[in-house]
Amino acid sequence: SKLPDDLSLEDKKTVLKHTEMDQFFQYWHEKLQSRNYWKVAPGKGAKYWDEFRNNNVMAIGFLHDVDYTELEKEDDIKQKFVEEGASTREAAQRTRSVKSFKEIKKGDIIFVNKGKQSILAIAEVTGDYEYKPDALPDSGFPHMYRVNWLKIKEIELPKMQNRWQITTLPIKPGKAIDLSGFFELEQRLRVWFENTALDSHSPQRGWDFKECLASPRRDEGGGDRYREMRSCEPGDLVLHYLQDEDKIVGISEVADSNEKHEALPEDMDERWASRPGYRVPLRGYKELKPPLDRSEFLNKERYEKQLKKAREEAEEGELKIVYSSNLEDFTQGVYLSMVPPSFQWVLNDAYQRVAGQQLLPRPLAKEARGIEGREENVGRKILGDLLQEEKNPDIYKMALAFLLSGKNVVFYGAPATGKTRAAELICKCVCGEGNYRIETANSEWGHHDVVGGYTPSSEGGWELKEGFLTEAADECRKSIIEGNTPYWLIVDELNRANLDQAFGKVFTLLDIDYREESPLLEKDEKEIYMPLCFRILATMNVYDKALLFNLGYAFMRRFAFIKVPSLVKEHEEKLWREEEMEAVEYVPDMDLKDIVKNVVVNHLEKKDKNNDAVLVHPKLTKVDIQERMSELLQKSELKIGDLDFIDVLLLFSRETTKNIVEIGQAIVMDAAKFIVTYSILFPDDVSPKVIDEAISAYLLPQFEYYMPQLRKAESFREEKYRKNFEKVVNLASNLGLQKTKEMLDDASERLRVI
Repeated sequence: SKLPDDLSLEDKKTVLKHTEMDQFFQYWHEKLQSRNYWKVAPGKGAKYWDEFRNNNVMAIGFLHDVDYTELEKEDDIKQKFVEEGASTREAAQRTRSVKSFKEIKKGDIIFVNKGKQSILAIAEVTGDYEYKPDALPDSGFPHMYRVNWLKIKEIELPKMQNRWQITTLPIKPGKAIDLSGFFELEQRLRVWFENTALDSHSPQRGWDFKECLASPRRDEGGGDRYREMRSCEPGDLVLHYLQDEDKIVGISEVADSNEKHEALPEDMDERWASRPGYRVPLRGYKELKPPLDRSEFLNKERYEKQLKKAREEAEEGELKIVYSSNLEDFTQGVYLSMVPPSFQWVLNDAYQRVAGQQLLPRPLAKEARGIEGREENVGRKILGDLLQEEKNPDIYKMALAFLLSGKNVVFYGAPATGKTRAAELICKCVCGEGNYRIETANSEWGHHDVVGGYTPSSEGGWELKEGFLTEAADECRKSIIEGNTPYWLIVDELNRANLDQAFGKVFTLLDIDYREESPLLEKDEKEIYMPLCFRILATMNVYDKALLFNLGYAFMRRFAFIKVPSLVKEHEEKLWREEEMEAVEYVPDMDLKDIVKNVVVNHLEKKDKNNDAVLVHPKLTKVDIQERMSELLQKSELKIGDLDFIDVLLLFSRETTKNIVEIGQAIVMDAAKFIVTYSILFPDDVSPKVIDEAISAYLLPQFEYYMPQLRKAESFREEKYRKNFEKVVNLASNLGLQKTKEMLDDASERLRVI
């Protein structure tokens, strides 16, 4: 159905079915989506570099008279070179360059090289391939991509041997070049804000506001008010704000460092004319169509949090761009100010709303470091000091991997073991301080409390009130818009609630695969959806039986369960033993194994909004999942005897299906996804213990179906059920799956798995 024409953009974001247009995905997916990296030479010895830079393109000249879109096969390209008289070796090398050039896409990064030892610049591709034979008269190169220069700075590199002789070459993450010299000072994009008026600049050639920044060296009182002019560097960006229009009208790039002039032009601002001054040359002026009005970005209601942060981010000695504490004024007449990252975000978001596009290019420094050298330990970065300070760091590692692989999490155990504390610490690491809420479950909870419903209003009528789950989900959406971080919900003492009564109607939405299909609640003609990045972390006391409800299978299926043990009880870790493994017979089903492997790889390789893990932490997009899967299947640390982790999952599933309850293949795939995700987050910490965690979290909850049979066996002394159960317990023991065995032993005594 058609949306009402009078809806604002924000309204449409709430009404539209694909709600992950809620800026979490606009920000992460657009800003840090997976890209490819290329090096392209601007002619031999960078002969045509100036032409490319001035025209904002990267181009090559091979096969001048042929549009590359007409060459579909590699053999067709090679044949064209042979027809031109190239040798077999030359044809192969040039074909490789053309093939690589054809594969470049919008959003990719190009490193512009000069010879074998220098990089001149970094560019982001902003358009599709174009064939324009007459566009570049100096080089004559007809094959090109439009680009935006992210950084122009020449640095020397270690010699890259003969690989760099190829004109166009893909660069693979982790196997590229040392770019530390390029980025050692580039922690953020450097942007300046010029607060000026047209009559402040001279109409003389070279002194127009589109061509330079210009100011006196001192203000009328002798103060160093224009000191920022000395800090501009080539490659910095300048936003031009015209005071008389109250608008940002254009954007330029600093072309060179400042020049000192003993006398500014006489026809400049009468306060400045003929005084000693600075001039900073600019290039590449781009007019903003439409311009960005002050009211769009100095919007206290929408951007209060970011504007406050912009005031705080100004370093000591810097002129604050957001000057007044009431956030209603900026620059306070200062000619040139540094734009801090939070204000850059405000400007980008505001222009996205006005013009449907980004105002500033995205910062590259941190992302580019990902292609320099060894793989980052992402999980340790997220969890930080937790791994050193906590007695049971594995709890947090497992929880993070479960959460990023798409599960909600339940921390369970005896009273006073730190379950709620564990949930809070994980939320602080991922969401930030205070960016979560805690609700304590009770037996009176109903759909009205959790999701929402109508309640009497103070005026005597009825009003629709949101439940705490809907409030938390909507707060998550807002948090993404304001700060690009999720907002999560902690439910304390989960099993004190009648979950079927409280959550029954929204069980399906707890699974991220179905969150786009139905809203949580419709309020004021808006549909409130549950963001894909939203998670529930719960705690569960397994001892207080008199007050507890049982967890239904539908609920358990959507959670991973992590036991929080008492620190008083120490566990002795037991790994598999060779002599016990000899008793285990396993003939792998290679077809099923390949299916599991391919499904896991395909899921984790997705870079779109359906792959929640890479959106919560985009570093995961930089991992070659196919290659990682092959490595893990060979990794001795993830083997039990001769069995790799998929073999172990399938073996345990097969024996469980034969003796206890049927295990669906999707559950095995979920367990395998968790193991791969954990290995990416903590590559130096993989062991059979990870397989043990996967089985205990994903497979053992299925045993709940079998518990009534075991109770019946206890009552009527039917040994078959007990013996079948013992077979699986013995398998866990023989495989050295300590946690799995302990949980099964405990279930045998309590006649409940969880």
